[in-house]
Amino acid sequence: MTIDGFLDTNILVDLLRKQASCSTWMQTQAGTHFALPVLVHMELINGVESAAERQSVQKALAAYPVVHLTTEDSIWAQQQHAIHKLSHNVGIIDALIAAPAWRLKIPIYTLNVKHFKPLPDILVIKPY
Repeated sequence: MTIDGFLDTNILVDLLRKQASCSTWMQTQAGTHFALPVLVHMELINGVESAAERQSVQKALAAYPVVHLTTEDSIWAQQQHAIHKLSHNVGIIDALIAAPAWRLKIPIYTLNVKHFKPLPDILVIKPY
């Protein structure tokens, strides 16, 4: 399975809401193989408020493979969180989302560049 990049939660929220600039950008990405870190998938499911909404979100998310954390990812995320929490306010979830991107050497597409920018060897792209 080829993965060209991870989509962060905020990109998927815009996509689900059919936000115009997100939809336009996604149309330009035909042929790009995006995936989701498991925590992004979980954040989106966590935000649903009904069974019908959950079903709709799960249907949309089914288009993207989910990448799970490894022990190596967890160790890296724990270290980065400890190093960057006080200086850059890197959150637990952001460190865990970034970990498989670090391992796979692929970019994270997000609107929250500042959440990931301090982390070493993480390519962060604000797509629109």
